[in-house]
Amino acid sequence: MAPDFLEQLAEQDVPPPPPSSEFGRQLHQRMNRDLAIVQLIELLVVVLPAALFEFARALSGLVRFSFGGKYELNEKKRL
Repeated sequence: MAPDFLEQLAEQDVPPPPPSSEFGRQLHQRMNRDLAIVQLIELLVVVLPAALFEFARALSGLVRFSFGGKYELNEKKRL
């Protein structure tokens, strides 16, 4: 069955490729648009929350140092 399929495939006409300048331009436009969308999603989902978390840690350290006079992340309470 495989040789018959390959023989039929060999007899099929292949359309010529589109002009190289138009094909390359269209490919770059699609890829650039898709990459920009992926990078924007990554910025909003991964980078922005991580940056806000780090900013909140720094801000809480500032408040803790302003009111408490010391900045310790891991306070061990002694009895």
